[in-house]
Amino acid sequence: MNTALLLTYSLLPGLVKITGFQPVFVLNIPILIVLFFVNQKKLQWRTIDNYTLFFLVYGIFISFISLIFLPSQPLTLFMGIYMYLIPVTGYFFAYLIDFDELIKSLKVIALVHVGFALLIFPLMPFYGAISGFAAKFRTGVFGERMCSVSGSLGFASLMLICFTAFFFTGKTVKDIIILVLSALGLIFAQQRGAWVGGIAVVLLNFVEKIKTGHFKVKQATLTRGFIIMVFGIVLLVSGVFKVETLTERYTDQFGEQAIDERQGQWEAGIKNFINFPLGTGVGQVGQVARVGGWSAFQVCADGDYPRIFSETGIPGLLYYLFLFIIAGLLFLRSKLDNKVVKTGLFVFIGISAQMIGSNVTEFYFANFLYWMFIGYMVSNIRTENSKMYIS
Repeated sequence: MNTALLLTYSLLPGLVKITGFQPVFVLNIPILIVLFFVNQKKLQWRTIDNYTLFFLVYGIFISFISLIFLPSQPLTLFMGIYMYLIPVTGYFFAYLIDFDELIKSLKVIALVHVGFALLIFPLMPFYGAISGFAAKFRTGVFGERMCSVSGSLGFASLMLICFTAFFFTGKTVKDIIILVLSALGLIFAQQRGAWVGGIAVVLLNFVEKIKTGHFKVKQATLTRGFIIMVFGIVLLVSGVFKVETLTERYTDQFGEQAIDERQGQWEAGIKNFINFPLGTGVGQVGQVARVGGWSAFQVCADGDYPRIFSETGIPGLLYYLFLFIIAGLLFLRSKLDNKVVKTGLFVFIGISAQMIGSNVTEFYFANFLYWMFIGYMVSNIRTENSKMYIS
C-alpha cells in the first residue's frame, strides 16, 4: 500500500502534464491522509520535533500574514504551501513508515522513473517514433537532459536521493542494479548541483570511514564499481549516450558562468531578507513565483537558501542553522553505526549541496522524501534534562 501511494504521489506532475489540469497537484493531500491512516504507529513525540513543527506552522502563519499586509500573490502562496510546506510533513512520516519499508518503496519508484526517463530520452534510437508523446513531458527541459515526469531538476533530486539511499543500504545484486540505474539518471539529468551532491556523499562517506577506522575495500564495493564500469563502457561503445554531452555541460557550467548566474540570486535573497526579516511568505520569490507570472519581491528562482530565507525570514534561517548543527554533530561525533541515521544524514548532505544553486525543495515529491530522511537523520537524538544527546 505504501509503495502504491508513494508512487502515485511521485507521478502526479506527469498527470498534470497529460491533463493540463493544475489542481491535480493537490491530490498529494488525500494521498498523505491515506498514508497516515495505513501506517498507524504510535507517534513518539520528542522535544527536538518542536523545531520542525514550529518551522512548518510559522511558514503557514507568515504566508497568510503577508497576504494581508504585503503585496503577496494569493495563487503562488497556495502553490507554495502545497508544493513546499505540505511536504515538510514528511519529517513526521518518518515516525510512521519504517525505514526498510521506505527503501522497498524507493526501489519500485526508482525503477519506474528511470525506466520512463530512458523511454523519453532524446538520445535513444527509438526516440523519433515517440517524440510527440515525449514532448508532453519534456516541455521546458533543456537540450538532451534526462528527465521523468517533473523535469530534469526534479528528476535529478529524486535520483540523488535514490542513489544515496541504495549506496548505504544496497546488498543484493538487484539493489546494485538499481543503484547503477540511479547513478545513470543522476549523471544524465545534467544538473551540476546534483552532481556536486552525489560527489559530496561519496567523498564524505570515505572521510567518515577513515575517521572511524572502518575504511576497508570490501568485495561488495569492488563488485559495484565493476558493474558500474562495465555498464558505462557498454553504453559509450554502443553510442547510446554521447560523452561530449556531459563534458560540454561540465566545462560550460563549472566556471564563471555558474557563479555569474547565481550571484544575482543571492543578492536578491539578501535584499529580500533585509527588507522583510520576518519573511515574505512561501511561494513569493522562487520558481513558483516565476511560474505564477509576477512577484512584488525580488525573485530567487535558482537557489533554495536565498528563497527559503526570503520567504521564512529569520526563523527559517535559524531553523536551517539548527539542522546543519545537528548534521555536523552527527558527522563529527557519532560513529554512524545506525544505517537509518547514516542514510538520513547523507541524503541531507547531498540535497543540501544541490540546494546551493537550485530550488529543489519546491519539487513536490522529492521534497517530501528529503524531509522524511531528515526525520530519519534525527531519529537517534534524545533529550534529557533539557539537553540533547546523540545516542
